[in-house]
Amino acid sequence: MNNKLHIHTRCQEFKLFISFVVLFFLFSPLQAQMQTGLLMGGGIGGIYGEKYVVSKNKSEIRYTQPDFTLGYRFRIRPNARKYFYDIDVFLGLKRMKHLDIRTVQGPKGIMTGSHILFRHRYYSVGLTPAWNYNFFNKWYAGTGLSPTFSMAKGRENDNRLTDYIFDMPATIKVGYDFKYVDVALVCYWGLFNVSAFSDQITSATLRSLQVQVFIPF
Repeated sequence: MNNKLHIHTRCQEFKLFISFVVLFFLFSPLQAQMQTGLLMGGGIGGIYGEKYVVSKNKSEIRYTQPDFTLGYRFRIRPNARKYFYDIDVFLGLKRMKHLDIRTVQGPKGIMTGSHILFRHRYYSVGLTPAWNYNFFNKWYAGTGLSPTFSMAKGRENDNRLTDYIFDMPATIKVGYDFKYVDVALVCYWGLFNVSAFSDQITSATLRSLQVQVFIPF
């Protein structure tokens, strides 16, 4: 029953993802200029807000890990407006690692310790629509949502785990348009629980910070 419920939940999340993609394209402005081009990004990220099966007598060491994005951007500029839209279709790779250290009181009051090393990788495909505003010269700021469907592969000590997850991070970015290349600093703040494959973590979210380069063709 639990396995069937798990599969049903993943199917519902995938349907939500597809619906979001279709609706966004349907409501995109028609009277506008269009730019398209290559999108590349790289930065660091981690797992945050963890809730554990065992929460007492615990400490942890969290390691920030690199993450990468490669995709294609559609930039839509409505005529005679200071705002514009970005629609990014991308593939992504995130790597996460942290060490969970626990201490328990054994026989005769002796404290003993144990640790679990978590390693997670997220192979992702997603869409990031964003609304942007030119606030000074070529400087702009933007915000959006990034519905993302990922294959998560994890290792907890010697146990290998695989699952499929859906997340919809909120995005905030600040960038500068150099005409032939656009550079932006982008923050991704995960909104959904991405720890379904873990036996030890019951809830956690992903966060990352990237520098992204857009090269219009």
